[in-house]
Amino acid sequence: MYAIVFDLDATILERRYPSPSLRDAYREVSDILRHHGFAQRDGASLYVSEAAKAVDCVLAVQDLSRLCAWFAPSLLDIRMLRIDEESDLSAALR
Repeated sequence: MYAIVFDLDATILERRYPSPSLRDAYREVSDILRHHGFAQRDGASLYVSEAAKAVDCVLAVQDLSRLCAWFAPSLLDIRMLRIDEESDLSAALR
């Protein structure tokens, strides 16, 4: 299982994104990543795919850069994560 997680600089995004609504920017990113088989987790900038391989993450990010000229200049950080096991820790907090 692989994930892509990113953080955008809101100030730069406001200057570069063509729409006044930054939610539209995140929706655009979400649509592209979903097209590549990734699903958003918990409303965050974390997208996970159980079927993806490392190359799928690279191709998805390259698509983002190609289709959204504002994406790369607005990035603070972007990571590819390999998740070997996923455990729900909420029971530990009850």
